[in-house]
Amino acid sequence: MMYYSFELYDESKELCTIVTTYGKYQYQRMAMGLKPAPDVAQYYIEKTLHGLKEQGVEVYIDDVGLFSNSYKEHMELIKTVVERLQEAGFNINPLKCE
Repeated sequence: MMYYSFELYDESKELCTIVTTYGKYQYQRMAMGLKPAPDVAQYYIEKTLHGLKEQGVEVYIDDVGLFSNSYKEHMELIKTVVERLQEAGFNINPLKCE
């Protein structure tokens, strides 16, 4: 879940506290369902992969699509995208990659 990559500000943590039968739970990271979550995710993923659209990279919130003309180009593009995502601190789940 990409949203969990983003730590909440202290002021936001107070607003993201829920009460359960087990007590209070305060989110430390952005959770799914928060109104600004998709916008924040889109902003940071686009910032991370800036300049790669011309090479065949399309981004939609937490989905990244790669398009190339050859196997060799595709493998190089995968390497570039993975390196950029890792440098920015994003985790990649290989089970969700096709």
